[in-house]
Amino acid sequence: MASVLLQTKLYRPTLRPDLVSRARLREQLSTGLWAAGSPEPGPADGRAFARKLTLIAAPAGFGKTTVMADFVAWLQACDARLPSTVHTLESAWLALDAVDNVPGRFMHYLISALQNPLPDVGQAFRLLLESGGAPPLDTLMEALINEIAARPQPVVLALDDYHVIHDTEIDELMGFLLDHQPPNLHLIIASRSDPALPLSRLRARGQLLELRIHDLRFTEAEAAAFLTETMGLALRPDWIAALEARTEGWIAGLQLAALSLQGRADPAAFIEAFSGSHRYIIDYLVDEVLEHQPPDVRDFLMRTSILERLCGPLCHAVLNGEGTVPGSSALTLHSLEHANLFLIPLDDRRQWYRYHHLFADSLRAQLDAEQRAELHRRAALWFEANDLPIEAVHHARATGDLRFTADIIERAVQQPAAWSGGQLTTLVQWLDLLPDSVLSARPALSLHASRSLFLTGRVTESERLLDRAVAEIEGREDDEARALMALANVYRGSVIVLRGQTRRGTAQIQVGLAQLPEQALHSRARALDMLALACIMTGDVRQAEAYLLEAGTLAQAAGVDFLAINAYCEAAQMEVLQGRLSDAERTCRRALELSDAPIPPHGLAWTGLGEIARERNDLPSAEQHLTRGLALTQQGGLADDMQVALVSLAWLRQHQGDATGARDAMDQAARIAQAYHVEALAARIEEQQARLDLAQARVDRARQWADRYQERLNESNAEYSHEVGDLTLTRVYLAFEQGENALEMLAKVLPAARAAGRERAVIESLLLQARALLLHGQTKATEALKALSEAVTLAAPERWLRLFIDESAALAPLLQQVRHLAPAFVDEILEASQLPAAVEPVAGTSPLLASGEALSAREVEILGLLAEGLTNREIGQALYIGVGTVKWYLTHLYDKLDVGNRTQAVARARELGLL
Repeated sequence: MASVLLQTKLYRPTLRPDLVSRARLREQLSTGLWAAGSPEPGPADGRAFARKLTLIAAPAGFGKTTVMADFVAWLQACDARLPSTVHTLESAWLALDAVDNVPGRFMHYLISALQNPLPDVGQAFRLLLESGGAPPLDTLMEALINEIAARPQPVVLALDDYHVIHDTEIDELMGFLLDHQPPNLHLIIASRSDPALPLSRLRARGQLLELRIHDLRFTEAEAAAFLTETMGLALRPDWIAALEARTEGWIAGLQLAALSLQGRADPAAFIEAFSGSHRYIIDYLVDEVLEHQPPDVRDFLMRTSILERLCGPLCHAVLNGEGTVPGSSALTLHSLEHANLFLIPLDDRRQWYRYHHLFADSLRAQLDAEQRAELHRRAALWFEANDLPIEAVHHARATGDLRFTADIIERAVQQPAAWSGGQLTTLVQWLDLLPDSVLSARPALSLHASRSLFLTGRVTESERLLDRAVAEIEGREDDEARALMALANVYRGSVIVLRGQTRRGTAQIQVGLAQLPEQALHSRARALDMLALACIMTGDVRQAEAYLLEAGTLAQAAGVDFLAINAYCEAAQMEVLQGRLSDAERTCRRALELSDAPIPPHGLAWTGLGEIARERNDLPSAEQHLTRGLALTQQGGLADDMQVALVSLAWLRQHQGDATGARDAMDQAARIAQAYHVEALAARIEEQQARLDLAQARVDRARQWADRYQERLNESNAEYSHEVGDLTLTRVYLAFEQGENALEMLAKVLPAARAAGRERAVIESLLLQARALLLHGQTKATEALKALSEAVTLAAPERWLRLFIDESAALAPLLQQVRHLAPAFVDEILEASQLPAAVEPVAGTSPLLASGEALSAREVEILGLLAEGLTNREIGQALYIGVGTVKWYLTHLYDKLDVGNRTQAVARARELGLL
């Protein structure tokens, strides 16, 4: 008796008119579909397909059927436009069900599907099948292949929902078809899991095209079209982006979210809270996915859903070995991937995976709180045992057990090598979660927390935790207590140094260092690093460098890359201050070589290289290095390193002509410094701000800083170097042409810098000295030339270009006279400053007037604006100075030019060739 076929299984689904256009997938599917020589998109007589099989495999709800139907319809529409002499493409469609897992029934439907476009194909075999008298199915398949090959038309056969087929005989029949497939037949299969067909062989021969989850997921643009056009929702772009990210482009997830959004008064709140625990999502996944899995697979999925990433051994530990043997979890993961159960591989070796986020949310929603806590506890212990402290603490926190979490954190921070990446932000966030009641019983953890807070700029909180740890340790006589007290002395001394009492702080650090055993390499490296801080604060850069290089060596031997890298980078900073740019560059490179992967401590090394490039006026390299350095320091939450990078970036922006960008970067650095609540750090950033104000002609602001600075010097008892502040004050004096005050200040700074080996400060002081001497006219021109000559001699070997370029406007005539000392170096300065290299100086020194006085760079600037006809107020606005300051400059300008008003000043300037 003939069986009745369900005809709707044989027709391609009708596509809705508002279907989201997915031209990118059509292009991907059609590229290379036809063999060479066949007209695109359809073949002529003797035509052939280049590939045998297209596989569209993904979990439920990714639009596989729609993509396949759309592609087949598009192919036929394109083929219809070919000349009538060309045999156009035909298509057959078969939607499979679980009841089709009978070989005879499967073949019956397959032949019936092909007969829709090709009525004569398989007619005799279909009658035999219906009567139950058919030959063996492989013989039938062989005859069917021959009949299709004899047809002139190209044929596309689409099989939907092939994942329902589990019968090995059917898979063997389809494998036989693929092995002997006629060139005019192309097979498209849509499935939730990979079929048991010879995919590897087809892939190796280039006869297989695959669409997977990453291809099928909606892009943000497609998601926007779907939500607004298909689903008719009026959503803001940021809401759409959030939904697309939350669903990872899962089309069913987007549709379920859209259904839930309809009629809601507050879409933003729903989108913010939308997850896999939403009832629509759970219902869909339970009905479409979980109910079709065996109990052991459902149990595996639910219990491992608490993991953000999965591997076999981790899953085995989380399951506590229940119902599994070592290695079986890895096999289960491979099986789940093969079944396309929302499992996404994270590496090419197929060792680590993750679940689709909404799928994991849905699975977790079916666990109770007690189950989740126990599973997280097991995961935390596995990650801890496998030296993955960040993941261990993440799962420990998820248990809700603060004491368990504190235990995991305490053991984690005692593994210094694990923290060589410098993830201080992460560590501090953990410590912030622990209440005082938990920390008070753990002095070692309190000490580590104190150190971390110190490094991130939270000095006051660091002191509080330090006090608590010491209170817990005092009175104990055991070895652990003695080691902890030694560290406490080092940390206490560091805070004292930072607060300006360098002698007392140094003594306390040395006490701690003496208490530490020789084999405590890591702790001794920290102590040396802190002794270096004291030397830096007092300006002893040579001893600081020695301490830092020794600290780096000890930290490297202890396997603590974070501290080693930081120590070497700070040593490089000391080498810069000593004028040794080449040595500093090598030391920064040495720090970078300590880790192959980029880690936050590398940020200071890249900042150092950027600063060296800036000093040598290699601004493109400086941009590259500083941008990279700042990003890494921000990633690690390294406050002091961020401040250093931002100050360097501010000066780079100034050199690039970006005044606003320079101020923004400097303001960010200032905010970091202020958070320390330490006078020395706040003072140093204010000095840099004042220098930037001078560079941007905001001299009134710089003068206000100078007043505050002088008051602070009179009141402060801090024992640290004021060299940068004194040189900044000198620049303010020069801006207001107070040459005697500038020379008096330099008479103090220059000898001290020479004695301490701070050659960078020596070069800067000599340049400022030359400027100050020029203010005295020709009477001091020879002394100015001598100062500049020494500066060039010191700076040329290491190419300290930027210091000279910034002073070039005031020193241009003298620069031309010292060119013979270092021709290439001086030519670089003149070229970068856009000054002529071969202009003969006028009688002694070019910038001097006949009266023996010189015009300052600011006066030349104001003279040019006078010539343009600007009013005093307009000049002030152009130069960011007050009207009173403009008048003050004009008075001095008139005196030097020996004129009485602005008209005469402009005329006199033209006579002298100054305009």
